Amino acid sequence: YDTSDRLYFEPLTLEDVLAVCEIERPEGLVVQFGGQTPLKLAAGLVEAGVPLLGTSVDAIDLAEDRGRFGGLLDELGYEAPPYAEAHSVEEALAAAVQVGFPLLVRPSYVLGGRAMEIVYSEDGLREYLERNVRDDGRAIYLDRFDGADAILGPEMRSTGEVMGLARDFPTAFAKAQAAAGAPLPSSGTVFITVTDRDKPGAVAIAQTLHDLGFTIVATGGTKAALERMGIPAGLLQKVGEGSPNVVDGIEGGDITLVVNTPTGSGARSDGWEIRRAAIKRGVPCLTTLSGGLAAARAIAAARQGAAEVLSLQEIHRPSRAVEATA
Repeated sequence: YDTSDRLYFEPLTLEDVLAVCEIERPEGLVVQFGGQTPLKLAAGLVEAGVPLLGTSVDAIDLAEDRGRFGGLLDELGYEAPPYAEAHSVEEALAAAVQVGFPLLVRPSYVLGGRAMEIVYSEDGLREYLERNVRDDGRAIYLDRFDGADAILGPEMRSTGEVMGLARDFPTAFAKAQAAAGAPLPSSGTVFITVTDRDKPGAVAIAQTLHDLGFTIVATGGTKAALERMGIPAGLLQKVGEGSPNVVDGIEGGDITLVVNTPTGSGARSDGWEIRRAAIKRGVPCLTTLSGGLAAARAIAAARQGAAEVLSLQEIHRPSRAVEATA
């Protein structure tokens, strides 16, 4: 804002952008830094005679067309995760069996994360496909409304909601969590429940928090995995195992931090109930091992004293600064 000669607050449609170009007569436009919306305008701008600076229309197509991009990877000898293209619901369901779950599903010609979703089962894939085929590929975005899920989709994972700035990553992460409305606790009880493949990684999180004086509670499988490594943990029942259970503990204010790596999403899953209760109660909920470990290290860093406040001018000084988003 402070470097522009003029600012236009107009919709990002081809018609409106061309109207601005008619007034300003620019040497060219840069479209690759604004997400999916300006990328979709690129071809129309070129057809209207507006030069693009930087990424060309062909380069955008090469990145957005999964078939072309896959061919480029093969040509360069780069490895990539298994993938498939589909042009119907039936093709997608058949391809999913070959690629394997979980799947990152996205419409064609999407770079910015829009309408991408991670699905964990055939039912989840079918639901995604039916929803997006019906809505012609348009996604609906909801924030932290009642009943929302804390699992981030690819778009928010790549974009972030707030930024924390500090000279070390743990402090930056703590600032980002606080700015996002979920400050990390300094003490209390941590509930941990993770998938089987994540149980080895959960040990480091639990050990760090235990050493910081937190009480660890977990569901049966996670509790057994932690205790095998010498970390004491209390038992909390799953939602479907009766009461009192983990949701009761969160809603009762007994849990101050949640680490839950999901196996899926949806209103019928235990994970969804846990994350919904955490959001409603304002309890920080970490849904990845990397997030859980970052939170544990951030809490440890906070024990060293209050976080330093950095001005924007200090960011550009020679001293090292670290950014984190949440």
